[in-house]
Amino acid sequence: MDTPIAGHCRPELDAVRRAFAANFAERGEVGAAVCVIVGGEVVVDLSGGWADEARTRPWACDTLVDVYSAGKAVVSTLALRLVDDDSVTLDTVRYEGPEDDALMNALAHFNPPGYSSIGVVNTTRWREAQVPSTNGHGSARGLARFYAALLEPGRLLSPDLLELASRPHSVGPCPVLGEEVAFGLGFTPTTPRRPLGPNPRSFGHFGTGGALGFADPDAGVAFGYVMNHVVPRWQSSRNRALVDALYASL
Repeated sequence: MDTPIAGHCRPELDAVRRAFAANFAERGEVGAAVCVIVGGEVVVDLSGGWADEARTRPWACDTLVDVYSAGKAVVSTLALRLVDDDSVTLDTVRYEGPEDDALMNALAHFNPPGYSSIGVVNTTRWREAQVPSTNGHGSARGLARFYAALLEPGRLLSPDLLELASRPHSVGPCPVLGEEVAFGLGFTPTTPRRPLGPNPRSFGHFGTGGALGFADPDAGVAFGYVMNHVVPRWQSSRNRALVDALYASL
């Protein structure tokens, strides 16, 4: 059965469309969407594959799916808006308590029950719950529009606070992920291990399985990618192919 692909892509960014199609043909993609906004203009808005296990309902550009940790940037922005409004200070929401590696790992993977929500993620109760660090639901369009709004000075956050929040604040070994990481204030800065394009000021957040949203202030790029075939890591060959094709075309 041919994979249905819908939406639009500007001709000069056709490499993104080809990479998106190759994700289905070569990299095991089932249902997914990708949206790219450059300079405020939607230049890529593609959806493909299937939204149900029986493969009868095509994925659409506005299909919602759990984006896991990609939603952390959204809820963090809500907290940062309170900082901008002088309702709270950054020190109010910083965590400086003891770090138990074993305890943090257990809470991260087994709260709620089920390893990283396996067995509960597709239930109505999970979708209705408020666990914004891991159960935010969105579309590729939604993620791209969110980051495009962040790139507009003062629209969501003041420029100074956004610059502060998007640079590294915590760098070192992560007891949960078991690797070296860098975190800003709710955003993940681009790093050589998890690059968000070639420019050093890019920031965003991956989600378990490969969902990704990010902004590149230097190129004026806002990017969103979501999917329903989860792989057990953040960065995947699928999101990497889309990001690489995008920057090769700009």
